[in-house]
Amino acid sequence: MNRPVTLLRLFLKFFRRDWRGGGLPALFLAVTVAVGATTTVAYFTQRLNLAMHHQAQDLIGADLVVSGSQPVDEQWLATAASMDLRVSVLLEFTSMVAHGDALVLSAIKAVSEGYPHRGNLGVRLAEQEPMVDVQQGPQPGEVWAEARLLEELGVGIGAEIEVGSSLLPVSRILDQEPDRTVSGLLSMNPRLMMHLDDIAATGLVVPGSRVTWRTLFSGAGDDIADFQQWLQPQLGAHYRIISVSEDQPAVASALERAGQFLGLATIATVVLSGVSISMAARLYARRHFHTSALLRCLGASGKTLGALYTSQVLMAGVLASTLGSLLGLLFCELLIMALRELLPAFIPPAGMAPALLGYGAGVVLLLGFALPPLLQLQRVSALRLLQSDLSPLPPAAWLVFAAALGSVLLFVGYFAEDFRLAGIFVGGLLAFMLLSALIAWILLRTVGTVLPWLPFSLRMGIQGLLRRRGTALLQMVAFSAGLCAIAIVVLLRTDLLRSWQQQVPPDAPNHFAINIQPHDAARVAAFMDGHDIRRASLYPMVRGRLTHINGRSALEVVPESARDDNILHRELNITWSAEVPRHNVLVEGQWWEDYRAEVEAVISIEQGMARRLGLQRGDELSFSFAGQSRAARVTSVRQVDWNSFQPNFYVIFAPGQLPEQWATSMTSFYLPPEHKGFIRQLVQQFPSVTVLEVDRILGQVQGIISQVSRSVEYVLLFVLISGFVLLFTIVQSTIGLRLHESSLLRTFGASTAFLRSNTLAEFTFLGLLSGILATLITHGLAWILYRQVFDLPLDAQWLLWGTLPLGAMILVGCAGLWASRSVVQQSPVDLLRENRDT
Repeated sequence: MNRPVTLLRLFLKFFRRDWRGGGLPALFLAVTVAVGATTTVAYFTQRLNLAMHHQAQDLIGADLVVSGSQPVDEQWLATAASMDLRVSVLLEFTSMVAHGDALVLSAIKAVSEGYPHRGNLGVRLAEQEPMVDVQQGPQPGEVWAEARLLEELGVGIGAEIEVGSSLLPVSRILDQEPDRTVSGLLSMNPRLMMHLDDIAATGLVVPGSRVTWRTLFSGAGDDIADFQQWLQPQLGAHYRIISVSEDQPAVASALERAGQFLGLATIATVVLSGVSISMAARLYARRHFHTSALLRCLGASGKTLGALYTSQVLMAGVLASTLGSLLGLLFCELLIMALRELLPAFIPPAGMAPALLGYGAGVVLLLGFALPPLLQLQRVSALRLLQSDLSPLPPAAWLVFAAALGSVLLFVGYFAEDFRLAGIFVGGLLAFMLLSALIAWILLRTVGTVLPWLPFSLRMGIQGLLRRRGTALLQMVAFSAGLCAIAIVVLLRTDLLRSWQQQVPPDAPNHFAINIQPHDAARVAAFMDGHDIRRASLYPMVRGRLTHINGRSALEVVPESARDDNILHRELNITWSAEVPRHNVLVEGQWWEDYRAEVEAVISIEQGMARRLGLQRGDELSFSFAGQSRAARVTSVRQVDWNSFQPNFYVIFAPGQLPEQWATSMTSFYLPPEHKGFIRQLVQQFPSVTVLEVDRILGQVQGIISQVSRSVEYVLLFVLISGFVLLFTIVQSTIGLRLHESSLLRTFGASTAFLRSNTLAEFTFLGLLSGILATLITHGLAWILYRQVFDLPLDAQWLLWGTLPLGAMILVGCAGLWASRSVVQQSPVDLLRENRDT
């Protein structure tokens, strides 16, 4: 019989035997769960990421929006058409709208066919009817108007209103625009929407008119990315790309951090899976130690042993990876179906990339973490039958391990789209694992000195660890690494949810009251307080335009890229304050103290304004207030939280510099939906006050952040499942040794209760030491991730010192006792029969 046929028969015989009890099922289970968990997490997180970004695009009305003071180049439209992108155009400006003798300054939006690309418009057919969603703007020859505009004009649906030279009927009440925030959250003017084809007849837009053109592009993700890459160099100074990150920084920040968290969850799952496979492979190798030595006695070469065991492991790995990938895809689909009502309405498909990632990660993890123990088997000598220990890892095994680790790092970094995060997490974890190994070695040596003072059962359990010091050290490091990965994910989940809730809390201000006259300010505040309305402070507000910087025209001084900045082409809301407002942080300079208005006018400016316009402390800025000029020196720069839904300002003067008679006041307040009638009471009591309702915009933002939060919750479950698989694998890795010891102890009369207490003491103590090490690693790794990746404050996690070691004691103790139940319940004869090559 030729050699290949012999090897094939031997392979099949060994494969059947190992499947029945040679450690192959544990390895198969570890790879299956590893691939399944990785595929599920990767597939689920990628689809959620796509869904969240798709939903966030509703806030700008399209996948890509280009804004400018004039229409875009025709070549851009032709290129977009050649790439099968949808294109729509809209125009925004302010103008007077009239009906009879009533005149109202309105914000007019003229839209073309196809608007909006993302999100829906909300309209009503009558004042008392509920809002309905529509996916198309007004038709030519009609307009839609906000209820506030109709109220100020004194008309209803069906009335004809004057828009420039045109007389157009109102056919709908406009309640909601998906991209309303792009027009400016604090727009002072009621809204009017019309068709773009009607603009020419109105005569309102002529060369030189101050208008904003927005061109909307939508299509497949790759096509949009290619188009944006082509478009970016051609924008020049007159156009800019509007993104969610610029228009809704709260949503953008939440999405960015959620993406990082989901990527970290994928990385943690892969790391946990890798450790599980490594421990399962080590168990497999130990169970084949005597068999390998016996085959070497019968003349088998190292290459033959290597081919025999490697082929078995690869066969099991391919089958397990295939099964794991299919189960991962199936489970993800079932999970999305079960959570359909809680997830975004539209969840785009993710393709086969996550399945390939899971399959590839499984094969790479198997080769990288299982080959080193197999190389040890290949080098087993026949003389090792007399010594039940594996030889040290050969240099080739370390090279294989390093190559596999690098491959896994590339896998997860590519999929998470964050190689920096993958490098920090994996590199930091490895470094802290090495440190924990040293600490564990010191702890084990130290424990031996206190054994005489410990209870008998605990002393026996700890002695078991000390007898297998190398195995115990490996288990402690593996346990601590797994616990650390889980603890990091749990900590980040908790702090991310807290930060998102603080960004847009449920009771965030959802209304703004503006145009509060000086003589009404105190009365308005008292009126709100009398109705238990939660409000911000009243801020005086003056409308002013920035005209000069250091005595020169502002348009000449600022960088060319900032000459189209909206700050230079509109009036700013300017205030004065004796104290730094809430949600503002000084980043440069100091707030004014002991300031005397008669000496010098000083101001504080917003950080983004300073950066874009190239301003710095000491610059003198001149503003025009209704024809009167005021100059002031910049003394400080503030970081403003524009997500707070509080009154915020680009420029703040010191008190006493601007005449109070120029100013009106404004404030923001929270109003529950059931108390909407308060608005009518407020306006009736103070007719000059204008109330801006931003609750729908706030609801959009809160809805997206809520979806992100739920996504984080669900992904955490898969990380925990991977952790439990790791726990099971590590506990199983020493069962053979325990069978051998228990058979001897039972032979000499040890009772079941003694064996049970001995096992419990050993695993509980192992869990305690692992929990202490995991706490140390978690603190160090969390400090790096919080500062370098997530930009989150890290509070002292003293609770970890109580929960993690205690939780590890309970988990490892219970898992060890459950896994060893056959050891403590069987008879000595059965134990000796089952005792194998360990």
